[in-house]
Amino acid sequence: DRGQQLGEQLQELESILKDNGVELLDFAKLMTSRKASFVFNAVWQVLMFPFAVLGTIHHILPFTIVRALSKRFHSRHKRTDVSLYRLLLSIPIYLIAYAVIGFLLARGASTSTAIAWLSLAPFAGIVALEYWPALARFIKRWRLRRQSFKQGTPFNQAVKKFRRLSRELREIVSSTDPGN
Repeated sequence: DRGQQLGEQLQELESILKDNGVELLDFAKLMTSRKASFVFNAVWQVLMFPFAVLGTIHHILPFTIVRALSKRFHSRHKRTDVSLYRLLLSIPIYLIAYAVIGFLLARGASTSTAIAWLSLAPFAGIVALEYWPALARFIKRWRLRRQSFKQGTPFNQAVKKFRRLSRELREIVSSTDPGN
């Protein structure tokens, strides 16, 4: 009986969240994450931002060219074939892009600057690939966290309901635990 009531309350919570455009799993992750984790992610976002921007700027043109050229293969071939074509196209296109950028940096700045940048560019590209989706997730969590503190909002009510349900579930588990 008590378990069924909790199940109904959980469904009600899920309905409130869906009405506000939030998935239950995202909400649960937000509610169970620690403040230290949130602060660490905020610091990481700030520190990695310059590398993500530089990596994006450096790789956007060859990335766009490879995508545009590989679109010609979409209608005739399977996805795995398209991935192979992207790989085969990207090798020479990225080599040309790196050579042009290296040449321009060597002429405009210095050879050591060109070598340093070309050594760091692949890592900046990897950071950029990971950074932008992580930033989107961070912003979503930040907005949810901010909404959770606004009194009277449906999201704040969902937070209170979640905490009450968590407390009740812990009580049920502790009362049925044979070690107790």
